[in-house]
Amino acid sequence: MTVQLYAGEWVEHNAESKVWNAISLAINSVNIIANGLVLVLFLTDRILRHDYRTYLFLNLALADIIWGAAAWVTEALSAHYGAFVTGPVGCQAVLSIASTGMAVSGQTFMWIAVDRYVSICLE
Repeated sequence: MTVQLYAGEWVEHNAESKVWNAISLAINSVNIIANGLVLVLFLTDRILRHDYRTYLFLNLALADIIWGAAAWVTEALSAHYGAFVTGPVGCQAVLSIASTGMAVSGQTFMWIAVDRYVSICLE
């Protein structure tokens, strides 16, 4: 299936691209499931809500779910249709959501590192 877009025709994925789509889809599925379990644990265990440090991990789990879900949708559509079919606007939306989630994840890792430094070295 070839899709006509503003930039011209998009070529269907070959067999190698479909394998990489399947691998990426599996990785993103594990990401969403594992971080979903972190959210469930946080919501069901009230002891975790008393320490501010656990909110850093909650923030990390939410950010990872956001970028993982954006990437999962992209990979699922690409695997199903054999090409990226959402067009330029969909491509930009997915990239914006995924990059925002990755940036928040990176910042959260930085704050976890700062918290660990303060806890170990300054207390």
